[in-house]
Amino acid sequence: MRTALLVIYVVVLAVGGLSVYLRSRQSFEYQAARFLARNRCLVAGDLRAPDLRWALATRLPEKSAYVGKYLNREVSPGMIVERENLAARPMLTLSPGVEAYAFLLRESERHWAEILEPGWTVDLCAVDCPLMGAPVLAVDCPSAAAGAVLLQVTSEQKHALAGYHAKQDLKLVVSEVNLGGAR
Repeated sequence: MRTALLVIYVVVLAVGGLSVYLRSRQSFEYQAARFLARNRCLVAGDLRAPDLRWALATRLPEKSAYVGKYLNREVSPGMIVERENLAARPMLTLSPGVEAYAFLLRESERHWAEILEPGWTVDLCAVDCPLMGAPVLAVDCPSAAAGAVLLQVTSEQKHALAGYHAKQDLKLVVSEVNLGGAR
């Protein structure tokens, strides 16, 4: 009887040790803490560490390997943020007839870099609004030296902005927010 209990104990111990060893050999990745849009510049708060219980000497990369990089696809909350889906710059895919327009943020507007998300719609207004309903393609990382918002515009909208008399007075106004849910 004692021998049987000892054998069962050794088998359970071996299986447990093997499972801890195999879990430790896995390559761990961060998960999305919330919905992350394509072309979003990652910040530390976007990433949630995976469950590392029952793992020894994990190979979890530093968050700094992710922060400041742009996603080239959408990531749902709780899904893995894979390093192969990160890029140094936003990946723009424009349909025919539209262009990217960079609206440079003044120092007093830098807070928009932390608020705006790709997929939102904005207007550029001063006394009137020469640009309305422009989708945000990407936003420079909040830590970037020169902040800019990349907007999708038509050629006509771009020409209207080029000829606008009070460009220096233009302000960004959010007209539609996409929080990643179904429309």
